[in-house]
Amino acid sequence: MDDDVKYRVIIRRSFRHNGIRYLFQWNLKHHRQFNQRHSRSLWYALSTVAQGRIPLNAFESEAYKRASAFRLKRSKTDDWFVSDLEDRGLLETNLEEERFAEICRAVSTIPPGPRRHFTVQDYLVKNDPSTVAMEVPVWSGFLRLTGHIDLVRLTPRFIEVLDYKPEGRFLYSMPQVALYSYLLASCYPTIDMESIRCVSFNGKKAWGYHPDILRCLAPRLPEGCGVAEMLRRYDMLRGEPNAQRC
Repeated sequence: MDDDVKYRVIIRRSFRHNGIRYLFQWNLKHHRQFNQRHSRSLWYALSTVAQGRIPLNAFESEAYKRASAFRLKRSKTDDWFVSDLEDRGLLETNLEEERFAEICRAVSTIPPGPRRHFTVQDYLVKNDPSTVAMEVPVWSGFLRLTGHIDLVRLTPRFIEVLDYKPEGRFLYSMPQVALYSYLLASCYPTIDMESIRCVSFNGKKAWGYHPDILRCLAPRLPEGCGVAEMLRRYDMLRGEPNAQRC
């Protein structure tokens, strides 16, 4: 990065992956408010992106899958499944009543339009003091997977991986968001998975969950999709061959 980085507020970098333009933005002012171990690890990760040290071949190669391709199908047992995850403490479905109330309220005031997704991201990275970055590319050659995280927030305890879903079908996209977290931890081994939390949100509600919820979602994904193998490879990468399963 430039030598004057300490005087800058927002760093922007544009990436074109598979013909799609992604505008990475990193709010240094927001990030500097946090000085915990996980925030320093995230600083290193975002510095890597800001410097453009991204393996373009990973995002262009057909050998790599996209995290956004992993979605659950509707099932008659969806309501029961969500309730069961809540009862087991794996899922919170009322974050909008707690710490995400202001974010949901702000997002609800943004008018609909073809660029609403970008507008929401841009608004939060500039106005929410805890939101530090948007459109963060993540990848793993070991997992053969890539993705772009909508938004990243910091709290004194966690790195929050946020996914904006205006239609509100959070359950079906939870594997995608959880995989973003696995990719972030795979890219940067100093980032501890226990310091990451996932949040799916829109203008009405917000759900929070630990990335390891993916282990409960995997059996509901299409057979042969490869998530079970990715989890096995991730556990090997992190030296956790006996990682807990749901």
